[in-house]
Amino acid sequence: MHSAYIVISLLIITMNSIALIAILALSLAQFYDPATVSSDCSANPDNKCDSCWSSGNCYTCKPGYIFSAGQLTCYQPNPRDISGFGRACAICGDGNYVGSAPNYQCIPCPYQCKTCILSGDIPVCLTCKDDIGGTKGYVLAEDCSCTLGKEIDEGCYCNEALKFIKYTESAKECDKCDHCSRCERGCESIASICPTNMYPPTQCGCCEACDESCLECTGPKRTDCKACRNSDLWEAVVGLNECYCVCYSKMVLIDAQNEIYECQCLGDRVKGKVAGAEEGHIFQCICPYGKVEAATKNADGSLDCVPA
Repeated sequence: MHSAYIVISLLIITMNSIALIAILALSLAQFYDPATVSSDCSANPDNKCDSCWSSGNCYTCKPGYIFSAGQLTCYQPNPRDISGFGRACAICGDGNYVGSAPNYQCIPCPYQCKTCILSGDIPVCLTCKDDIGGTKGYVLAEDCSCTLGKEIDEGCYCNEALKFIKYTESAKECDKCDHCSRCERGCESIASICPTNMYPPTQCGCCEACDESCLECTGPKRTDCKACRNSDLWEAVVGLNECYCVCYSKMVLIDAQNEIYECQCLGDRVKGKVAGAEEGHIFQCICPYGKVEAATKNADGSLDCVPA
């Protein structure tokens, strides 16, 4: 009985350990979810936001509330605490502006503004929120909008040309645009440009590698060549958009897993240059030194290499 009790206890401990490991694995698998602006402000304990980040920090304030000094929360001010309240000389603090006559109430600026002023019926930014995360932050020339980046987590990130924001499991970082980020906001200017020997996919995603026979390709197939890799014994054929092995060579599979082929000369022929040949046809399988092509063709149409 004592032994059975020990076995059962060990089984329970083992099952609990497995459950704990599973819970930890699930928690670690949770990817970083950046805060975005929403009208659901239930995370804000005082419910003074008209719209807010998922963290609960305010993006806009409800009527009668203004931004606090930190410009992340809203509060209902005591008029007697505001110098010049009710007059054009009112000092409403960063993130707020003085409304029009006759009330001259303090009103919150748009979130992106550090200071703003009323122009007609529209508040216009005078200065923008401070730089965020080493990027340029909000851009005054664009009325402090986050034009190239994304507005997340109480700030503007990656507001720089040819950069985009990439999310990791626990954070975010700015990355340079490349042929795999063609459709990211801020990377659009390289949308149709792919590195040499690659072509743009039909949808968003990394540029695809051309076939080894192509010097350049257009897609949508990797064998849709614009120019052929003649130095490796491939050449274009009139009316066809794929590259073919030159005469007196055969296509040989050298990497089955990646479906890579190469052209190999037949018989004793070797790769060499043909004087006067057109560009893209210069390299051919020619007779080796000391031999020349026979004067007459064989029955199959081929020409043997014979001693010179």
